[in-house]
Amino acid sequence: MRSYIYNIIIATLLCCSCIDEFEADLPSSDTRILCVEGSICSNTDCTFYLSHGIPIKLDDDEIYDGFAIWDAQIAVHGSDGQIWQGHNIYEGYTGSTYDKYIGYGGYGFMQGTYVVPVGQLDPSTEYWLEINWNDNTYISKPQLPLPTPEIQNVSWGMSVDGQYVNIMVTPAPTDTKEQYYRWNYEETWEVHTPLVAFYEYVPEQDAILRVNQYLNIGWAHANGRFSKLGSNESYQDGQINNLVVYQIHKDEDRFVYRYYTRVYQTAITREEYEYENLSRQLSDEMGGLFTPQPSALPTNIKCQTADLQAIGYIGVSLNTTSAHVYANRSEVNHVDRRVVQMAEDDLLQSTWYWLWLMGWRVYEYNPGSPFPPTWTRRWCVDCTDPSWGASLDRPSFWVDKEE
Repeated sequence: MRSYIYNIIIATLLCCSCIDEFEADLPSSDTRILCVEGSICSNTDCTFYLSHGIPIKLDDDEIYDGFAIWDAQIAVHGSDGQIWQGHNIYEGYTGSTYDKYIGYGGYGFMQGTYVVPVGQLDPSTEYWLEINWNDNTYISKPQLPLPTPEIQNVSWGMSVDGQYVNIMVTPAPTDTKEQYYRWNYEETWEVHTPLVAFYEYVPEQDAILRVNQYLNIGWAHANGRFSKLGSNESYQDGQINNLVVYQIHKDEDRFVYRYYTRVYQTAITREEYEYENLSRQLSDEMGGLFTPQPSALPTNIKCQTADLQAIGYIGVSLNTTSAHVYANRSEVNHVDRRVVQMAEDDLLQSTWYWLWLMGWRVYEYNPGSPFPPTWTRRWCVDCTDPSWGASLDRPSFWVDKEE
């Protein structure tokens, strides 16, 4: 989903205004349009991204303050009177990224990020999102939470050309004639460096000593970079089977030893599915002749206090389901990075401290030998090097591969 739709439309019209006059279906008001991204789900810290469009005309004394909205009040309401209050994540900021960066064509902007800790939803109760911003109140259409079927299987397989690993999902069969889904995922992979260092240079002592802890094995983690939409409409028997959620090149570091992915499945309504599909089309085809205008999107957020437009579709889910799969390096036929060693001539002209500062690490060393130590790049012996992004902490759920 892309909440910067309106901003893209405005930019396109400004760029093209010298060619032909074009009547876009945009609001006449100069008021910034509220753009909302997110959904409500049971027992989840629900995340919402708020931004606004640029007014077509700014007053002479008005300063443009960016796209992100940080001064809104946000809450999830239930028809039973239940209210879950949200907050932007400036509150309690601990140093992690506190806003979402959206890039387009080399440019980008921030979206204000809000979190609402939603509790257990009742299947017979309607829920909606309420936003108070800029002296106006916006609410999404009240909806009953939609249950999500289980996942029958998550699997992987090589692409036809043998260069990519496809991660595929098969939802469990249901009696529902029309079924629409959104899939997200998170990844964890075990890193083994190509070399193991038994010695390390300690700059404080300007000495090479035995290592206190081996750094050759660790685990890296990442949240999925995008979500996938799917429907059973195009399947002859109405059953989605081995739909590709995403793919990764076989030589990415994720397959250096052992890879794990967990796929999350959420059932969505036809309207939410159509909204997300159209908004993605708008993002991909910005400026095209047949690009849909913002008013063409099936938005379900309305301003209650004024005649103002908002863009977004807030779905309500009773639950999400998930399943995981492992893939091993040998099965994927992964090709390693090439190991790098310091040339002996360069080594003789450098101090140990300079080498260490430049990112080189000791690989082989014999204290009783007249030969100098062998140095290699840090990533060759240290999985915590930024190029790996791994940690030495083993995930609690991790299962080793069977030899």
